[in-house]
Amino acid sequence: MTSVNHVSYHMTGNIKYTPEIMLADVKQYIRDSKYILTQSARDGAEQSFGWYENNIVKAILALKKRDFSRSVQHFSNPSVWVDHYESDNLLGEKVYMHFHVEDNLLIIPSFKTNN
Repeated sequence: MTSVNHVSYHMTGNIKYTPEIMLADVKQYIRDSKYILTQSARDGAEQSFGWYENNIVKAILALKKRDFSRSVQHFSNPSVWVDHYESDNLLGEKVYMHFHVEDNLLIIPSFKTNN
């Protein structure tokens, strides 16, 4: 892995260690109901924690800046950066999620346990 200006290159694409989307903006998308929660994310939350959409929304609203892990270029659209978050205690659970913005919507494709 090489690094230039805080952006590293990884086999799956570029990685940077600053979020693409400010956390306050992520939370505003959630509050404004401007998000898409994929079936994969719904299934991951239900299988991992027994959570449904209302729990996922609460969890995202409870995210802290320190929970940010990395931002990775989307594999099929390199102009899109996907922010990854991991928490050891988000509403009492170890949670991993990632999301990005497309067409002024927060897209949440993954929400599951962080083992």
